[in-house]
Amino acid sequence: MGVKARLVLYAADEPTAASAARAAFDTIERIEQSLSDYRSESEINNLHGSAVGEWIPISDDLAGALRDAELVWRRTDGAFDITIGPVVGLWREAGKTRTRPDPDRLALARARTGFQHVEHTESPPRIRFLVDDIRLDFGGLGKGLAAHAALATLAGQGITQALVDLGGDLALGNPPPGQAGWRIEIRTGLEAHRSVTLANTCIATSGDAEQSSVIDGVRYAHIIDPRTGEPLTTPRAATVIHPNGSLADALASAACVEGRAGLDGLRLAFPDAAIHLVEATD
Repeated sequence: MGVKARLVLYAADEPTAASAARAAFDTIERIEQSLSDYRSESEINNLHGSAVGEWIPISDDLAGALRDAELVWRRTDGAFDITIGPVVGLWREAGKTRTRPDPDRLALARARTGFQHVEHTESPPRIRFLVDDIRLDFGGLGKGLAAHAALATLAGQGITQALVDLGGDLALGNPPPGQAGWRIEIRTGLEAHRSVTLANTCIATSGDAEQSSVIDGVRYAHIIDPRTGEPLTTPRAATVIHPNGSLADALASAACVEGRAGLDGLRLAFPDAAIHLVEATD
């Protein structure tokens, strides 16, 4: 996932803590192997290139990720879309060459995006693609999902006072001893640092303060609007608190894409989410 994984947990003794931590890291590793587009032998990379219309068995981890991804895609009218992989690949290359993607290649990549080209079931867990060359990108959801799953693993080991941090996507259990909650500091690079105190929930922050490139004098963010195939050009950051880690992660990305004008719609679609957005123009 390209980030450091950090656990904070309280246990009766060190062996119990070490055993629980190993189990939590194993969970993170398992999900990484399922969802990573950087690992050549990951589950999703092994799916890419599958014959159109062929049903393929998948893991429960991938099935759950697809369920959450489709939910956010539908409720945001495509502002979050994990099928954006072909477009992401072109803009990654553009960031290295400092040259905008070729318009024809970008148009072809956009034609292969859209969750409507994916069908999946959870019982049994399986997937099939309805067009050629679909590439899935779970970069906007995977860390939150893995953090939440790791926290559940710790709870299964009897550890309920715990925090899992995957590059700023956090899953929080019961508060530390003697505390009302976990004090979380939010740094977006676009406003003064803020802090919140939380327990038994998840929080994710998405933004482009540290990930961007300049091409022909235009600053392009690493966050891409799936509906246009174009990166954001106005620096934004969003923080979302939600009981579900993968939804918190995905909604933070969607809020950045939607911007100020789309916040009311997001809040109506996800009334159990707290969403905070800041823009460079604020």
